[in-house]
Order: sequence, then C-alpha cells, then structure tokens
Amino acid sequence: QAAEDLIKNAVQNAVNAQPTPQQPARDIPQPVQQTQTDPDDYWNTIPQEENLFTFQGPYFLYFEKIFTESFSMFRIEREAAKGRKAVIFTFWDGARKALCVEILDGNSNAKRFREECQAAGIPYLRFYYNHWGWWNTRSYVENRVRGALDG
Repeated sequence: QAAEDLIKNAVQNAVNAQPTPQQPARDIPQPVQQTQTDPDDYWNTIPQEENLFTFQGPYFLYFEKIFTESFSMFRIEREAAKGRKAVIFTFWDGARKALCVEILDGNSNAKRFREECQAAGIPYLRFYYNHWGWWNTRSYVENRVRGALDG
C-alpha cells in the first residue's frame, strides 16, 4: 500500500506540473519498486523495467528521454498543447513530419489533434501519463513508436 501511495503522489505532482518547453525538471519522489511475480497482478505491481512511475522528473521528460535516446535519427520537438494539459512531440525526418506523439491526461477525450494528423497523413500515437497500471515501460514506448514509424 505504501508503494501505491507514493506512486499516486508522484502522479499528482506530475499532473500539477503544467508542462511548458521552458519548465525545468522537478524532483518527484521515487516509489518503492517491487518485483512482479504474479502475472495476474500486473496492474498493481511496479515493473522492474524503467517506467514512467519510477522516473524522477516530470512525465514529459521521461518520454523525451526515451525519444531522444532511442530515435536519435529524428529531430524531435516538444511543445505544450494550447489550452489543455497535453504535450506534443513531433518527430521530423528532414522536412517531413514522420510522427506526432501526444501525451495526455488519462481522463482526456480530446480527439482534434489526432484527427488533424490523420487528415494530413501523419502517423499519430498517444500515451497517457497518469493512468494507474499503464506503466509506459521503456520497451512498450519504444515498440509503439517503432511500429508507428515503420507502419
């Protein structure tokens, strides 16, 4: 229960941090990491693999770190969405938008940006930064991005 409380506090701190490109990293307490032994308990046990909930810093820096380290062949730009709590990462291949990734609140039902990308023929992904049990492990994020870029 203590680990779950730490994680929920870290999520709340990240939610309260309105992302802007100029915002410095904030220290978020690291929850106690447990070994996942029961596959049926995936949603309640923090994976040992690097993941969003054990990252020390704002959620958008976690994604930015993965994107810049694992997809260095692209120029990656980060921007805060206008008028809502979301961050958009654009992967550039020269002058071509190769992928747009939107990082949203788990309660968001925003569709406009996704529809704009689809209409323009730009691959689109979204991740939620505060949905309990959706750990956004590094391998999960990398695999989804790789799939969108290859597809």
